[in-house]
Amino acid sequence: MSDYLLEISRRPLAKRLVRQLRLPLPLPEPLARASSVWAELELKGHTSAVGGTRDSQLKTVLESIITSAGGEIAPSIMGNPKLNSLVFDASSATTVADLGSLYDFVRPRISLLANNCHVVVIGLAASNKASPEVAGASAALMGFVKSFAKELGRKGGTCQLLLVRKGGDTVQALDTPLKFFLSKRSAFISGQSLSVGATPAFSPAPIVGSLTGKVALVTGAAQGIGAEVARRLAAEGATVIGHDRPQEKANLNALMTEIKGSSLIMDLLDPEAVPKIVSYLKAHVSKVDILVNNAGMTRDKTLARMPRDWWDDTLTINLQAPLKLSQALLAAKGEHDQPLMPAGGRIICMASIAGIAGNAGQTNYATAKAGLIGVVRALAGATAAAGRDITVNALAPGFIETRMTSAMPTALREIARRFNSLNQGGLPVDVAEAAVFLSMPGAGGISGDVLRVCGQNLIGA
Repeated sequence: MSDYLLEISRRPLAKRLVRQLRLPLPLPEPLARASSVWAELELKGHTSAVGGTRDSQLKTVLESIITSAGGEIAPSIMGNPKLNSLVFDASSATTVADLGSLYDFVRPRISLLANNCHVVVIGLAASNKASPEVAGASAALMGFVKSFAKELGRKGGTCQLLLVRKGGDTVQALDTPLKFFLSKRSAFISGQSLSVGATPAFSPAPIVGSLTGKVALVTGAAQGIGAEVARRLAAEGATVIGHDRPQEKANLNALMTEIKGSSLIMDLLDPEAVPKIVSYLKAHVSKVDILVNNAGMTRDKTLARMPRDWWDDTLTINLQAPLKLSQALLAAKGEHDQPLMPAGGRIICMASIAGIAGNAGQTNYATAKAGLIGVVRALAGATAAAGRDITVNALAPGFIETRMTSAMPTALREIARRFNSLNQGGLPVDVAEAAVFLSMPGAGGISGDVLRVCGQNLIGA
């Protein structure tokens, strides 16, 4: 179902009339999204201003990352250049006074920011042993990012924080995350923070074709977010095995034919589902590089009216199945007794804003999704300890325009659309772009994190 306010925003005459008549309609800015696969010059035509604190050690590095992707660096604000992005290195900020340089850099350039702009702040992930002032300076950046993101939302702009962990190759660790957050691929992500560091085996890898030769299993792939994740992974070169329940067989087969993938039909409510899936994988592929635990279900009622089987089924599909499948895949052996998920593998679990903020009438769903975030963090630590450089992360979508949300009551759907800084719903491709990003070799320094694809939902994010 179309968003009528967004449609008005796309029509210049209608938009001008609304403003002239001073109608109380909060018109959202249409978001600029990527329309093709990742390109070597992903930021071509993109102008950025880069700054840093007085002791910045990364300013030159950040500029080189941008120019390597085809972007241009604005030398100054003289001549009033139109800016697509701002990048500021605050990783050397150790005092409250250092935060003033962030203000001094950003404020004079606000009027130069184009619609659909992207702002990225680089900070230092403070350790537990950091002094109170250093920890305060680091934590303060999140307050800035969340607040400025809400100010930018009216023009379709976003603001993110990348916290650099000490150790490893910072340059390579920042390369892909920075390009992602400055690109059109992060259009519906705002006010978020990711901790970035390089793993011991981390090595530079090209973005273009980086998923070629990879094998991906996507659960719940027949429709909605899962289908778009499967499409985007395949477009970037991965061989996709799409999973779904028997009722979705026709839809799944049609999609797999479209993307030259293969179908795996299995009901996750079957107690033997996970062993059967692993057996299928061993019989048909030599490895699984990427697992996207997307399959999910809702059984919504207030707790007082919720049958026990609705509770059990929701936790089985949304929490127990991804936990068991992830553990089984990590433990499984393939050809020549080699791990079925090789070193450098990726596990991505589909959480939800409901698991972060809670939602009335969804105690079962929120319980499962909150539990899944805990699973991700624990598995990330376990894989790191095993030394296989397998990352485990979660995506937490907000209101995404799907077949399920189109069935919501009109008033509730309209409220949900407007309940974020960008004043509109996201699309399945927004979640899919984030899944592709986390699947890439260049995201190897991100693990145990939760990335919210929610337009900066005003509650819980």
